[in-house]
Amino acid sequence: MYRLHGFYTQNTLKTLYVLEELGVEFEFRFVDLAKGENRSQEFRALNPAGRVPVLEHDGQFLFESGAWSTRRCFRRTSSNAHVWISG
Repeated sequence: MYRLHGFYTQNTLKTLYVLEELGVEFEFRFVDLAKGENRSQEFRALNPAGRVPVLEHDGQFLFESGAWSTRRCFRRTSSNAHVWISG
């Protein structure tokens, strides 16, 4: 399952829209920027820059929403499953 860590930002929303359009099952984790949760050690383990959104899947983390919002990080297989593509 995918996990999207984000806040109410345009980059988080566009990622959310792409996941919804692809029909991917995911969980949303709210990161409160106003409280500085993005500066915590726990969050910086996901993204050292402390920026949202972060897409998590199978222990891997992507945080360039523009790249994966164009579906470069997903590919549909014949079984209609979504496969994580590194790089």
